[in-house]
Amino acid sequence: SGAAAAQAVIDIARERFAGSTDHEPRALLEAICLAAHDAISSLPNGEGPSAGSTCILFYANGPEAYWMHVGDARLYHFGDDQLLHRTRDHSLVQVMLDQKKIGEAEALGHPMQNQIYMRLGGENRPEPAFDCMALEDSAVFMLCTDGFWGVVEPGEAIQTLKDTSSLDDA
Repeated sequence: SGAAAAQAVIDIARERFAGSTDHEPRALLEAICLAAHDAISSLPNGEGPSAGSTCILFYANGPEAYWMHVGDARLYHFGDDQLLHRTRDHSLVQVMLDQKKIGEAEALGHPMQNQIYMRLGGENRPEPAFDCMALEDSAVFMLCTDGFWGVVEPGEAIQTLKDTSSLDDA
């Protein structure tokens, strides 16, 4: 059911971005998250747990960038070949990091790494995290799921982006 949940997010985001006349980015991104949550919650779940998905949305509008996320899908912001910012996961490991119970190195291989406390789908309505910034010429953003960030270090990602001539090649 995870694939169906992820596809619901993609379909709703595609539809809302294409048909958007809403020029308030936060409202647009939140509407996408909540519509996806409702769609996923209505998926049949059979005998297993209810379907769920993480989500990271990015919207560039003129000189500004906006993003919203739920779960452990991440946005990385690079500038001048270094990591400047990453979103904070809605996960138990992130809570342990915030409370300084574990360090960054320990977090990477932690057995509870995939335990998230917020997602799209299910009974609990998500409270997506939102942020924004003014765009700079050197800004590079990478959006990814744990299937990527769990195996590729930020430094490796920015070096690959820097060393290749096109995004497709990277």
